[in-house]
Amino acid sequence: LPLSALIQERIFVCHGGLFRNENVRLDHIRMINRKREPPLEGTTPEDRIYEDILWSDPRPTATYPRPLRFKRQSDRGAGCEFGQLVTDRFCAINQIALIVRSHE
Repeated sequence: LPLSALIQERIFVCHGGLFRNENVRLDHIRMINRKREPPLEGTTPEDRIYEDILWSDPRPTATYPRPLRFKRQSDRGAGCEFGQLVTDRFCAINQIALIVRSHE
């Protein structure tokens, strides 16, 4: 399965969420070698993008209502937690209008 999908060039769909690195572009995601085990605590930029797209979480949510403006390491140990400013920046950099998180 793919790590993400782009619908009508404007809607980004992924399982988990966004990234620790603020400058991830859709081309970075397309270059990831998907045919391997998902990394945990990866050391390369590719591994970190792969991990984050699967396990990162947006904030706030109904379960975690505390707002978060930027990002922080996830308490679960995989991925990060990210707020509205991270989402807005990713959308602007990649010229997309909407992010759909398929995990929930």
